[in-house]
Parts: sequence; structure tokens; C-alpha cells
Amino acid sequence: MNRTNNNLFALILILLLFATSFCTVPQEQGDLSQDYMITKIDSIGNYYSVYAMRNDSIFQIASKKSSVKNCNLLQVNGRYQLSLRSMLFVGEKDGINITRATNDLVKCVGVDETTSICFDDDSVQDLFYTDNLNGLCYIENE
Repeated sequence: MNRTNNNLFALILILLLFATSFCTVPQEQGDLSQDYMITKIDSIGNYYSVYAMRNDSIFQIASKKSSVKNCNLLQVNGRYQLSLRSMLFVGEKDGINITRATNDLVKCVGVDETTSICFDDDSVQDLFYTDNLNGLCYIENE
């Protein structure tokens, strides 16, 4: 009877390994490209603060200033596909993701030695970055 249990265990293990080989890992939400409308662009120190809207949410994006010639220049009221990633996610405590939304004490973020980007109002809950911007030049996803 012990040999039968071992064979059954081995068969179940093989079936589980076979079944999990067909599973796929979903992409993280921050890696999905979304359509955003640019509503405002500010210049702060060495960075641009770009405001983008999707549905009824406003997103603040930091983009380091750079001089690029012959590029697709970002336009206010223009629509762009952007893949945003949070700059404020600082980890997890007691099962809660710690961001500005869970920590109202965060009012500004130092993005380099000389530049801090502050939040204009309570509607902006996070600061983002994207590989789709080089300064104010839009780079399409490949």
C-alpha cells in the first residue's frame, strides 16, 4: 500500500507541474500603456512636471529636461499612449501599499540634488515617470 501511495503522489506531482507550465503571469498594471491627454506642463529646476488626464484622474509625471532635436514635441491637449510607473511607492506595511494616498505628509518629492517637485493640490496622489518621455519629446512604445 505504501508503494501505491508513492506512485499516486508522483502522478499528482507530475500533473501539477504539467498544468502550471501553461499558466502565464499577468503584466503589472504600471506596465500597461494607456491613453492620456496632456493638460499642463510646468518647468521646475532640471525637470518638467507634466500633468496628464485619463478618465477623471490627474497624473503628475516628472521628466528630466534634455535637448533633443527633431522630436515629437509634447503638446497640451494632445493625446499620447504612456506607460506610467510610480515614483512614490515606498513599500508595504501591515499589508498596505505606502504611497502619498496613504501618507498625507508627502507634499514634495526630491527628484535630484537640486530639484523637488511638489503637488499642487489634493487631486494628485502620486508622482510618476515614463520611458515614453525624453524631456518634452514623446517616444512611442515599440
